[in-house]
Amino acid sequence: APLARAVVQAKVKIIRTLMLNVRQSNTTKSKVIATVNEGQVFTVLQEKGGWYYIQASSKARGWISGAYAVRQ
Repeated sequence: APLARAVVQAKVKIIRTLMLNVRQSNTTKSKVIATVNEGQVFTVLQEKGGWYYIQASSKARGWISGAYAVRQ
């Protein structure tokens, strides 16, 4: 048996909006660094204050509002 168990990371799906801003930090005042679309699913790297830190693309990581995401 393998010594290390794989950690299953949470995933979230974008809901209730056609396009969602991905921000540099977990506030709506923060700079938009990318956008994601409704129905897309992302791995959650961190969670803080109702926001999710996601791998939005191969190049971009940022924060999305939990109001527009549902855990998978």
